Amino acid sequence: MPEFDEFICLQNPGDHAADVVIGFHLETGQVIVKNFSLPAHSRQTVVVKDHVPEGNHVSAHVHCDDQAIVAERPMYF
Repeated sequence: MPEFDEFICLQNPGDHAADVVIGFHLETGQVIVKNFSLPAHSRQTVVVKDHVPEGNHVSAHVHCDDQAIVAERPMYF
C-alpha cells in the first residue's frame, strides 16, 4: 500500500547459512514466492514493495527448513 512502508527483517543466529522462503499472499489469491540465502550470524531486511506489485494488500509467510531463524514484520505509517 502506498500509505505505509512494510519490511520483513530476517536474522540467522546459527552457525550455517539458512535457506529462507517468503510467500507474499495477495488478496487476489496469487502467491509470489521469493527465496533468500541468509549467511550465518547475519541479518537481512526485505523491502516488501520491491517484491509485490504496487496497490496490493499482502500478507506474508516466512519459512526455513534448515534451522531456526528470527523474523519480524515492521510497518511504518
